[in-house]
Amino acid sequence: MTPKTTSLLTDTQPHCHIVYPSSDEQKIDEAVAVFASAGIRKGEGVILVSTSERRAFIESRLQCDGHDVKAAEYRGQLTFLEAAPLLAAFTEAGTPNAALFKTAVSGIIEKAGINPSTGKPRKVRIFGEMVSLLYMADNVAAAERLEEFWNELVEAHSISLFCAYSLKAYGDVLPQPLLDAHSEHIN
Repeated sequence: MTPKTTSLLTDTQPHCHIVYPSSDEQKIDEAVAVFASAGIRKGEGVILVSTSERRAFIESRLQCDGHDVKAAEYRGQLTFLEAAPLLAAFTEAGTPNAALFKTAVSGIIEKAGINPSTGKPRKVRIFGEMVSLLYMADNVAAAERLEEFWNELVEAHSISLFCAYSLKAYGDVLPQPLLDAHSEHIN
């Protein structure tokens, strides 16, 4: 990982929407772990919306980085959510519904944005894999729509959002509208 990429993932800014399209799942896993570990270290709320396979790697990596994953979850600093069921909660006929998305995700962000021990606000960073699931299901229009919904929440809640697209089965190029939905790109 380049120093620029590491800096982008560790020192995220509010209103930042990062994309990492890659055909190397291991590199994606590493990038998500760096992103999550930095957030925990900085006392931020960290939300990871991922597949169970990616979660297992991230948990292991966070523990190797010295984090007590269970304690971070218990104190509300770290939230793991399964991507497919959350996506299904706001999708109708293969298309994400804006109102259902905002209802489902805003509450999660708001909860993570308050430190329960102090009651004070804290920064929130999110890794999301739901758009990638739509892309991998060859539902690019729905993926583009969901990116638009995410951009609205990035602005409304001043969060940083990290998306990763697995390009394994779809070539090495992410469609331009999906790239354009992001403020920062990792190559």
